[in-house]
Amino acid sequence: MENLRDKVAVITGGGSGIGLAIARAFAAQGGRVVLADIDDAALAQAAATLTASGAEVLTVHTDVSVLAEVEALAVAAGERFGHVDLVVNNAGVIAWNSVSRLTIEDWRWVVGVNLWGVIHGVHVFLPIFEAQGTPAHFVNVSSVGGVLAETPFMATYGATKSAVVGLSLALDSELRLGGSPIGVSILCPSNTASTYVIDAERNRPADAPVVARAHGVDQLVAAVRDVVDHGQPVGVLAARVLDAVKANRLWVFPHPDSQPMIQARLDLLGSVVAEAGAQTIDGNAAPSS
Repeated sequence: MENLRDKVAVITGGGSGIGLAIARAFAAQGGRVVLADIDDAALAQAAATLTASGAEVLTVHTDVSVLAEVEALAVAAGERFGHVDLVVNNAGVIAWNSVSRLTIEDWRWVVGVNLWGVIHGVHVFLPIFEAQGTPAHFVNVSSVGGVLAETPFMATYGATKSAVVGLSLALDSELRLGGSPIGVSILCPSNTASTYVIDAERNRPADAPVVARAHGVDQLVAAVRDVVDHGQPVGVLAARVLDAVKANRLWVFPHPDSQPMIQARLDLLGSVVAEAGAQTIDGNAAPSS
C-alpha cells in the first residue's frame, strides 16, 4: 500500500496521543480518517483540528471492549467512505499496581481494552478486508513493554501487550501462507511525548473502582511521566508507522533506544538456552536436537 491517497484508516484511541498523530500523518498524505474513542470531547477536538487542515474525518464513539460497538464502527466507516484500507488497533489503558493488589475488575478493564479491543478489531475488519480483495493493513499497537514485560507494577499492561504480539504474529503467518494482500505491523513504542496512557485511569469504568496503590507505584508513575515528557516526538513515531505500512513491515520499533534493550534480552535468552543445552541429564550430556 505505497500510496495512501484516498485510502481510509480506522484508528481506535484516535482522540489523542499516538492514535491522533497517526491520523494526522495519514491525512497529510491524502488519506481519509475514521477516529474511534470513548472520550467524546477528545474526539471533537481532534476532528476539528484535522478538518481545519483539510482532512476528511468521521468520528465514532466506540468502546473497543464491546464487540457490538466495534461492529457499529465498521458499519459507520463503510457507510461514510465505502471501504477501509488500514485499521490501527491503538486504544490502550493500564491499571498501575502490584499483582497482589490488582483486582479482578482491574484485569477485566485492561484486558477488555488492550487485548479484546485488538481481537475485536481483527475479528470485525478481517472479513471486510478479505471481501474487498485489495491491499489492506492492520497496525496492532503493542509496546516495548510487551516484549520486555518485567517492569514492576505494570503487569496488566505487560501481559496484555505481550498477548497482542502473539495474536499479531499468528495472524501475519496465516496471511502470508495464504498469499493474502493484507499486511500486519506490530508497533512497539517506547517513550513517546504527548501520549496519555499514563493517565488512562481517567477513563476507568465505574465497575472497576480504584484501590490503594502499593508502596512505590506512585514513584514509578512519576518517573515514567518524566521520561515520557522528554521522549520521542509523537509525530516522528507516526511517520515511521506509515513507512512500515507502505513497506509491509511486521515489526515496528520506532525508538532507537529500544535496540540495546531488546539486544540485551536476546543475549540473555541465548546464554540461558546455551547453558541449558550444556547441562547433563542423569549424568549424560543433554541430547542435541
